[in-house]
Amino acid sequence: MIARYIALKTDMVHSRNLAERNEIQELFFKAADRINADYGSCFESGFIVTHGDEAQALIRIEAATSLYPIIEALVEMMAPVELRFGLGCGTLNTKVQKMAIGMDGKAWLNAKQAIDMARKSHRMVCFRGFPADWEQGVESLVNLLLFLHQRWTPEQLKAIRKIRCGQTQTAVAKIFNVTEAAISKRLSAAGWHQYEDGREALFKLFAKAILTDES
Repeated sequence: MIARYIALKTDMVHSRNLAERNEIQELFFKAADRINADYGSCFESGFIVTHGDEAQALIRIEAATSLYPIIEALVEMMAPVELRFGLGCGTLNTKVQKMAIGMDGKAWLNAKQAIDMARKSHRMVCFRGFPADWEQGVESLVNLLLFLHQRWTPEQLKAIRKIRCGQTQTAVAKIFNVTEAAISKRLSAAGWHQYEDGREALFKLFAKAILTDES
């Protein structure tokens, strides 16, 4: 069976118009290092900045459930700079490299088409090369979740990060020296519970993609 991979491409939206571009590019390099440190086991070829405002990685198909956490982490690390993503599933025509550069094949072609479509359609994420019915639903859900995520305030995000790490609302309230009701209000205003429901549904859809690939 010919191995299939998921190629991920990302770039900054309106990067040439950004103020303090050098500092933002340096932040992008640091984000790439952090992604490789946290998600290295998911990559067939490591995440690398190919230009000052573009980066890419080659992800193992069995690590598909890590796709959204990787995107989510990049969005949070680069905020308020906006990113767009293209994800392409397919094979390679060339040898796998340690870092995601110097390769060719259907996975990369699909990723290029996906990010071009994201640019044209003003979406944050597009997919290509996956089963059509799966692709449409997942693409819509990912963009909806990221739309919600982008609207979190810094205070909401700080509380959400603590909750993600397993802290209770009572503990988070003590950390930020506010009432538990205030934390509950932040989470509700952020749509946190609905976001988590959507995130869980997304993981199940990615797991289904893995099973489909193995069948």
